Amino acid sequence: MWKRKKTGEQRRPSPLVEKIGGKLLAVQHRWATGLNKRTAHWSRQQQILFVVLACGALSALNLVALVDKSPTTTTLHQKANVVPIPKHWVLPNTGPQFNRQDTLTFQALRQRLDSLMATDTGRQQLQAFNQRRPGFLDSLLHIERQIFPTLPPINIFSPDKTQTP
Repeated sequence: MWKRKKTGEQRRPSPLVEKIGGKLLAVQHRWATGLNKRTAHWSRQQQILFVVLACGALSALNLVALVDKSPTTTTLHQKANVVPIPKHWVLPNTGPQFNRQDTLTFQALRQRLDSLMATDTGRQQLQAFNQRRPGFLDSLLHIERQIFPTLPPINIFSPDKTQTP
């Protein structure tokens, strides 16, 4: 359960990470060897007492650093420097943007819808399409109303009534 799954290739860390890791391991090994030499003659009870005192002291230091709000302590995070966006980058509220291709596409859509709405067969085709793709035509007409608000609305399901936006 705790074992790592073996994969075909093992990831190797970058050379810089290997170098830093090697240095840290060497320092840790030297410190452990020195501590082992100093405590080799201690009894088991003295060793346990030392570990408890060391853990308690380090925990107390962490708690003091966590609770202390004096200005002499430094924080790890700093306020972010926020650079304001230049005003000439911000576009005024001009509404949706469109181009010539949008205009031609929606003109072709209107022509196609008008030709389909002219006959009973065309209206049946539109209703069948709307059943296969519910909401598609409504979405297209909504987009058209957003881009071209001055165009008269189209109601594709009842030709005698106009659609309200």
